[in-house]
Amino acid sequence: MTALAEPDLRVEWIGNERNPVVVIDDFAPDPQAMRKTSAGLDFVPVPEQYYPGTRAIALPNYFETVGPVVRLALREFYGCMNVHFQQAYYSLATKPVTTLSQEQRLPHYDTVFENYFAVVHFLCPAKFGGTAFFRHRSTGFETITAARNAEYAEKLDAEIDLFGLPSPAYVTGDMDL
Repeated sequence: MTALAEPDLRVEWIGNERNPVVVIDDFAPDPQAMRKTSAGLDFVPVPEQYYPGTRAIALPNYFETVGPVVRLALREFYGCMNVHFQQAYYSLATKPVTTLSQEQRLPHYDTVFENYFAVVHFLCPAKFGGTAFFRHRSTGFETITAARNAEYAEKLDAEIDLFGLPSPAYVTGDMDL
């Protein structure tokens, strides 16, 4: 039996706003077991979340497995001493590009609230996973906060009225907006 790798935590400062993104390699002690567990779950569309595919709620033991590493990262890089987990999903992006909604054709943000963090944990091979971060061209915003939300939404709506929606596609790079 081989020893499990210790998680490798590092921070990457991205964009003009220098947003800290914590990257954790060797995040889960047994990703194959997690993939196996997820294969037995019921994946369904969750339309109110705008996710372009299906999701299954992760079992409570998910947080038992990865919680200590997430808590360590949040404490070390963000100073969070009291961490509460809300929900975890296994997600599969399966929606054909021709059926993407307006919201699914644009970069999204998870919340405007401070001290809320999203964790993206890829269990798939690298060629099937990945994430990106975007800057809204006209405002220069890379982070949407409660104070910026109204301005961002107003300008985005005006730009969509002017330029139209992006073509049906997953956002993978630059666009007019």
